[in-house]
Amino acid sequence: MENKDNRNMEEEMDTASEAKAGEDAACEDSREAEMNPDKETEAADSGGDSGEGCKACGFEEDNSENSAECDASQDDDSAGEKEGFFKKKKKDKKEIDEKVTKMLALVGLAGFGNRDITSLSGGQQQRVAIARALVNEPKVLLLDEPLAALDAKLRKGMQAELKKIQKEVGITFIFVTHDQEEALSMSDTIVVMNDGIIQQIGTPMDIYNEPQNRFVANFIGESNIIEGVMPKDCLVVFDDVQWECVDKGFKENENIEVVLRPEDMQVVEPQDGKVSGKIVSKIFMGVHYEYLVETNIRKYKVHTTKNIEMGSVIGLTIDPFDIQVMHKMDN
Repeated sequence: MENKDNRNMEEEMDTASEAKAGEDAACEDSREAEMNPDKETEAADSGGDSGEGCKACGFEEDNSENSAECDASQDDDSAGEKEGFFKKKKKDKKEIDEKVTKMLALVGLAGFGNRDITSLSGGQQQRVAIARALVNEPKVLLLDEPLAALDAKLRKGMQAELKKIQKEVGITFIFVTHDQEEALSMSDTIVVMNDGIIQQIGTPMDIYNEPQNRFVANFIGESNIIEGVMPKDCLVVFDDVQWECVDKGFKENENIEVVLRPEDMQVVEPQDGKVSGKIVSKIFMGVHYEYLVETNIRKYKVHTTKNIEMGSVIGLTIDPFDIQVMHKMDN
């Protein structure tokens, strides 16, 4: 009996020793991993090259299957280290090469796959960011101020490229911008927001021609915004003058605001205008002149192709259809 108990005790001690040895080995592995954080990554990547896009496309895993975000601010170092995305998605090398080649061609970077990201221009890096997002095949792509860091000429080119890419891939692009020109030129539908609250939703033409309040009018294009009164349908009074318009549905004698776009103001002889004033500023804008015309009440901003001398007195009028009447915003 005593011998049997001794044998059992020896077996338990051996088992405890083996467990202790396993713990020590685990601790040693943990310490080694802390001292060499890249070791595990290197081991994972040792299975082969990811193909042409390994340097320029730097794909990152997106946990969402339906959306992706285009961010041009990714670290430069990431460009050559993220081919593991496809490995996590169980993609073989042939499929990886095909998708990378297709995405690079789509964004106009065919043959750039082995370039280091830091050797590319700003516009090319922006295209790489788009390719990284599109390779996930999202249903919706969020582009948050994607062209803000580019110069004007490059930004124009990228706007055209983005519209072309969107048509080709056939997915929804949500394009966030503070640039009204970009909003008008890039969008099928515009959502104007202020402090997180939607002000207006509509087509670019609706937003520009029929702004619902002062904030929208100021954001989308240059405007003369004037306070007035709506005595009845299709008649508005501002600057002590009655103007015909096409707006209806306002309360009788409701206080309103009127939007007059500078390009809609018509320059006529002083005696033929609804108001008249003196030109106090003149700027050549390339395709038109921008004038400030000072009346006895206010200054009107006017765009016209007519070359008029500074200091001239001119008349101003506007077609009823071009007078946009809005409800007055609460302060």
